[in-house]
Amino acid sequence: MGTADTPESLTGRVNATFRRRLHLYDMIVINTPDALLGVYPLDLAQHIPMVFYTHNENLVFRNEAFKGVFNATFDAFFVAAMRAEHLIIGTQTDRNKAELKAGQHNAVTLPMPMPERGLLERYEGEKSGLLFIGRWEERKNPSEFIRVAAATKLPVKVMTAKTSVKKWQDAFDGIGVKHDVRGNITGREKVDFIASSKVFYMPSKSQSYGFSLLEAAGHCHCVLLQDYGWKDNWDSSLYHATKALHAPALINSLHEQDVPPDNLAKVQANDAGCWSPWALTIANFPSRKSNSKAAKINEWDKGYVRDFIKTLNRFASTEDIISVLNNRHKFDISYTAEATWMQAK
Repeated sequence: MGTADTPESLTGRVNATFRRRLHLYDMIVINTPDALLGVYPLDLAQHIPMVFYTHNENLVFRNEAFKGVFNATFDAFFVAAMRAEHLIIGTQTDRNKAELKAGQHNAVTLPMPMPERGLLERYEGEKSGLLFIGRWEERKNPSEFIRVAAATKLPVKVMTAKTSVKKWQDAFDGIGVKHDVRGNITGREKVDFIASSKVFYMPSKSQSYGFSLLEAAGHCHCVLLQDYGWKDNWDSSLYHATKALHAPALINSLHEQDVPPDNLAKVQANDAGCWSPWALTIANFPSRKSNSKAAKINEWDKGYVRDFIKTLNRFASTEDIISVLNNRHKFDISYTAEATWMQAK
């Protein structure tokens, strides 16, 4: 018989992380349901913003039958858990926020910065080929991409999961199209693979956001199918919407044209502005402030938080962290990658 982590053991591991790092945090961001079980019971959500960040379609779009990673019972449980008091549900778009608010969640729009930062740089090399980004799964509409690849006769490039590589390769071999299919690539290889492509075609039927469009928009002509609403997450000047019937002709035409340099400038501007809502979420949080002098931290003049904790002569607990958080308005605070410095005002 195997054993599984309980919420108590998850919470214990998070507590251990606090003991090792001994930072003060302005916000906690959780992006997996199981992490929510471990972090939320620490009771920090009343003291700093605790954001559960999701674009999981089964959690956002409650009334649509998406086949997700988890089963329906799991999703239902976490949809309920996401209504926990003081918990903030962060998501990428106003469209997703509206769906979450309809489900009685405390939702805010927190835009996602570009994950692969090299995609914010201008690419100076040659561009060619028809690009697809995503797994081989029905909602991504791979059969439509293959149909268009056969019709355009362009060389195709696919960035996918390792488990999907062979399916794509077999499909392209079957239609006699030149192809470059890569699984789980990251870093410079990923940047160059995307940026050297000429046209990006995403025929997906459903997306809660569409990270692939975020990654391709600065470097490729982007083509989406107009029948599916997820395209409304995006600035329409960054893509061409078309009917499937007309997609091959549009793609061949775009492949003969230079990608507008303004596309990358728009993506860069969007990325530069994406942190403002995060900062506002921190600034607008109704943090608790203690006016009592009883807490030990009030005897502290200056130094690292970890050094203050050592003076307690015991393991740090979340109660210690909460005590510092409730009194931190009495200090000037600065951060390094390794520690937090506090100096009494």
